[in-house]
Amino acid sequence: MFHYRNNGHFVWWNVGGWGNTRTGLERVGGGGKGELGRPSPVTVETGRWYNIRIELNGDRIRCYLDDKLVTEATDTPPPPVGPLFATASRDKQNGDIILKLVNVSAEPQPLQIDLAGAGRVDKTASALVLTGMPDDQNSLADPLKVAPKSEPITNAGPIFTHTFPAYSVNVIRLKTR
Repeated sequence: MFHYRNNGHFVWWNVGGWGNTRTGLERVGGGGKGELGRPSPVTVETGRWYNIRIELNGDRIRCYLDDKLVTEATDTPPPPVGPLFATASRDKQNGDIILKLVNVSAEPQPLQIDLAGAGRVDKTASALVLTGMPDDQNSLADPLKVAPKSEPITNAGPIFTHTFPAYSVNVIRLKTR
C-alpha cells in the first residue's frame, strides 16, 4: 500500500489477485476502488519467495517482481471533493423551483444562490432539512434523532444567501410568480 491519504484513500499493488489470474494496481477512494493502469497476466506460486520492488517517483509507479517490470501506471490524484453537492429542477405544474443540496462537511457552508432566469421569486420559501452526525442513528429511545425538519426561509429571491448545516441533506422549494 502506498500513496496513502487515509483508510479510505490509497493505492496498492495486488499481486496474484483476481483469483490468481493477474497482477495490477488498484486505487481505493470515494467509497469504491478501480484499477490503475493495465494489469499483467502474472500469477504467483504457493510456497515460492518473490522479490518485490515498488518505485515511486512523484505520481509515476513502477512495480517489479523478481527484478522484472510487471506493472506501471501514473497516479494522478483525483480533485478534492467539494463540501456541497447540488441539483435544481422546476415543477412544471406550478413553476416552483426545487433545490436539493447536500453538505458533506463537518462545518456549516454558506452559499450564495443565484437563480438567474427564474423570474420573480417569493421572499419566503420552505426547506426540508435532514441533519446529524455521520454515525447517528435512530433508536427506540430516540426514534427521531435523525429526522427531516421543515424550516422557513425568509430571505429568498432571485439571489440570496443560505447556510447549509454540517452533514445535511436539504430540499428547498421556492415559489415563483
